[in-house]
Amino acid sequence: MYSIILDGKVLDFKYKKVNEFIWAFYVGDIRVGRVFKMKHHWSCVGDVTTCNLYPVEGFKTRYHASEFMLKAGGFYNK
Repeated sequence: MYSIILDGKVLDFKYKKVNEFIWAFYVGDIRVGRVFKMKHHWSCVGDVTTCNLYPVEGFKTRYHASEFMLKAGGFYNK
């Protein structure tokens, strides 16, 4: 399981399946955005309240799409 430290708290990555192709992505109880399983890659869209990303495509895994949203939203720098 993956996690980040935010404000001194460890927050785990969580995914809630919306339908066959879409998962809502959370760190702890904070909804960061959604990830989409496309035919050959993953895409993501960040929520307005956290990272306000337009669709970004071409990630190899769901994790890579999630990590990108966290970095773009300023959650952490790796």
